[in-house]
Amino acid sequence: MPVLVAVLAAVLCAAPANAAPMTRRTLSQHRLDARHQRRTYLPGAYPKKIRPKVSSLSGDGSDGLRNLRWSRWTIKNAYGRGIEGIDDCNPDCADGSFSNYPVKIHAYTPRYLRCGVFFSKIKFTYTRRVPNGEKRSWIFKVDPSDDALELYTIGPCSS
Repeated sequence: MPVLVAVLAAVLCAAPANAAPMTRRTLSQHRLDARHQRRTYLPGAYPKKIRPKVSSLSGDGSDGLRNLRWSRWTIKNAYGRGIEGIDDCNPDCADGSFSNYPVKIHAYTPRYLRCGVFFSKIKFTYTRRVPNGEKRSWIFKVDPSDDALELYTIGPCSS
Protein backbone atom coordinates (compact mmCIF):
# COMPACT_ATOMS: atom_id res chain seq x y z
CA MET A 1 0.00 0.00 0.00
CA PRO A 2 2.78 2.58 0.77
CA VAL A 3 4.23 2.01 -2.70
CA LEU A 4 0.84 2.63 -4.31
CA VAL A 5 0.45 5.89 -2.32
CA ALA A 6 3.92 7.04 -3.40
CA VAL A 7 3.24 6.28 -7.06
CA LEU A 8 -0.17 7.96 -6.93
CA ALA A 9 1.34 11.06 -5.28
CA ALA A 10 4.10 11.23 -7.90
CA VAL A 11 1.57 11.01 -10.74
CA LEU A 12 -0.80 13.60 -9.27
CA CYS A 13 1.96 16.08 -8.40
CA ALA A 14 3.88 15.78 -11.65
CA ALA A 15 3.80 18.73 -14.03
CA PRO A 16 1.99 18.23 -17.34
CA ALA A 17 4.20 16.99 -20.16
CA ASN A 18 3.80 20.24 -22.09
CA ALA A 19 4.57 22.50 -19.08
CA ALA A 20 7.69 24.63 -19.27
CA PRO A 21 10.31 23.58 -16.75
CA MET A 22 10.75 25.88 -13.74
CA THR A 23 14.00 27.60 -14.55
CA ARG A 24 16.37 29.46 -12.28
CA ARG A 25 15.23 32.73 -13.86
CA THR A 26 11.53 32.17 -13.25
CA LEU A 27 12.21 31.13 -9.66
CA SER A 28 14.32 34.22 -9.00
CA GLN A 29 11.75 36.45 -10.70
CA HIS A 30 9.03 34.97 -8.50
CA ARG A 31 11.09 35.62 -5.36
CA LEU A 32 11.90 39.13 -6.57
CA ASP A 33 8.22 40.00 -7.09
CA ALA A 34 7.04 38.43 -3.84
CA ARG A 35 9.75 39.91 -1.64
CA HIS A 36 9.54 43.48 -2.84
CA GLN A 37 5.83 43.85 -3.38
CA ARG A 38 6.02 45.54 -6.75
CA ARG A 39 8.64 48.17 -5.88
CA THR A 40 11.42 48.83 -8.35
CA TYR A 41 13.83 51.70 -7.80
CA LEU A 42 16.02 53.86 -10.02
CA PRO A 43 19.78 53.47 -9.41
CA GLY A 44 21.44 56.58 -7.99
CA ALA A 45 18.28 58.05 -6.48
CA TYR A 46 18.53 58.87 -2.78
CA PRO A 47 16.51 58.42 -0.74
CA LYS A 48 15.25 55.25 -2.41
CA LYS A 49 11.78 56.00 -3.74
CA ILE A 50 9.45 55.35 -6.60
CA ARG A 51 9.43 58.08 -9.27
CA PRO A 52 12.37 60.13 -7.96
CA LYS A 53 12.88 63.72 -9.07
CA VAL A 54 16.72 63.50 -9.02
CA SER A 55 19.33 60.77 -9.52
CA SER A 56 23.14 60.63 -9.64
CA LEU A 57 25.03 59.00 -12.50
CA SER A 58 28.50 59.47 -11.03
CA GLY A 59 30.29 59.16 -7.72
CA ASP A 60 31.74 62.66 -7.81
CA GLY A 61 28.63 64.65 -8.75
CA SER A 62 29.85 65.38 -12.26
CA ASP A 63 26.85 63.77 -13.96
CA GLY A 64 23.27 63.59 -12.72
CA LEU A 65 19.59 63.86 -13.51
CA ARG A 66 17.12 66.41 -12.21
CA ASN A 67 13.59 67.63 -12.88
CA LEU A 68 12.57 64.05 -13.56
CA ARG A 69 8.94 63.57 -14.56
CA TRP A 70 7.60 60.05 -15.03
CA SER A 71 4.80 59.21 -17.46
CA ARG A 72 4.77 55.51 -16.52
CA TRP A 73 6.27 53.41 -13.71
CA THR A 74 5.73 49.66 -13.26
CA ILE A 75 7.81 46.89 -11.70
CA LYS A 76 9.28 46.14 -15.14
CA ASN A 77 9.63 49.54 -16.87
CA ALA A 78 9.69 53.25 -16.23
CA TYR A 79 9.39 56.05 -18.78
CA GLY A 80 10.19 59.65 -18.12
CA ARG A 81 11.92 62.88 -19.07
CA GLY A 82 14.34 65.15 -17.33
CA ILE A 83 17.56 67.11 -17.53
CA GLU A 84 21.00 65.53 -17.48
CA GLY A 85 23.57 67.92 -16.06
CA ILE A 86 27.14 67.12 -17.12
CA ASP A 87 30.21 68.83 -15.61
CA ASP A 88 32.89 69.58 -18.20
CA CYS A 89 35.55 69.17 -15.45
CA ASN A 90 37.55 72.05 -16.90
CA PRO A 91 40.03 72.87 -15.39
CA ASP A 92 38.93 70.15 -12.93
CA CYS A 93 35.61 68.70 -11.79
CA ALA A 94 35.41 70.92 -8.70
CA ASP A 95 35.77 74.10 -10.78
CA GLY A 96 34.07 72.96 -13.99
CA SER A 97 30.80 74.22 -15.36
CA PHE A 98 27.65 72.24 -16.04
CA SER A 99 25.84 71.88 -19.35
CA ASN A 100 22.21 70.77 -19.40
CA TYR A 101 20.78 68.25 -21.83
CA PRO A 102 17.07 67.35 -21.99
CA VAL A 103 16.65 63.56 -22.08
CA LYS A 104 14.00 60.88 -22.47
CA ILE A 105 14.53 57.94 -20.13
CA HIS A 106 13.48 54.30 -20.35
CA ALA A 107 14.47 52.22 -17.31
CA TYR A 108 14.09 48.46 -17.54
CA THR A 109 15.45 45.00 -16.57
CA PRO A 110 14.71 44.89 -12.83
CA ARG A 111 17.31 43.03 -10.75
CA TYR A 112 17.85 42.45 -7.06
CA LEU A 113 20.96 44.53 -6.25
CA ARG A 114 22.35 44.83 -2.75
CA CYS A 115 19.16 45.68 -0.83
CA GLY A 116 16.31 46.16 -3.23
CA VAL A 117 15.05 45.74 -6.75
CA PHE A 118 16.53 48.29 -9.14
CA PHE A 119 16.29 48.87 -12.85
CA SER A 120 19.62 47.57 -14.11
CA LYS A 121 19.46 49.27 -17.52
CA ILE A 122 18.50 52.83 -18.35
CA LYS A 123 18.31 54.08 -21.92
CA PHE A 124 18.89 57.78 -22.39
CA THR A 125 17.91 59.63 -25.55
CA TYR A 126 18.93 63.27 -25.89
CA THR A 127 15.96 65.21 -27.23
CA ARG A 128 17.82 68.34 -28.35
CA ARG A 129 21.57 68.92 -28.17
CA VAL A 130 23.90 65.94 -27.82
CA PRO A 131 27.01 66.24 -25.60
CA ASN A 132 30.32 66.25 -27.49
CA GLY A 133 31.52 62.74 -28.18
CA GLU A 134 28.21 61.11 -27.19
CA LYS A 135 25.60 59.29 -29.25
CA ARG A 136 22.01 60.51 -29.35
CA SER A 137 20.99 57.37 -27.40
CA TRP A 138 23.01 55.33 -24.93
CA ILE A 139 22.38 52.72 -22.25
CA PHE A 140 23.56 52.97 -18.66
CA LYS A 141 24.05 49.44 -17.27
CA VAL A 142 24.43 48.54 -13.61
CA ASP A 143 26.69 45.51 -13.31
CA PRO A 144 26.06 43.54 -10.07
CA SER A 145 29.76 42.61 -9.95
CA ASP A 146 30.86 46.25 -10.27
CA ASP A 147 32.84 47.67 -7.35
CA ALA A 148 30.72 50.84 -7.67
CA LEU A 149 27.45 48.94 -7.14
CA GLU A 150 26.96 50.58 -3.76
CA LEU A 151 27.05 53.99 -5.45
CA TYR A 152 24.07 53.12 -7.64
CA THR A 153 22.05 51.50 -4.86
CA ILE A 154 22.82 54.14 -2.24
CA GLY A 155 20.75 54.64 0.84
CA PRO A 156 19.78 52.56 3.81
CA CYS A 157 18.62 49.04 3.05
CA SER A 158 15.68 49.43 5.42
CA SER A 159 13.82 51.98 3.27
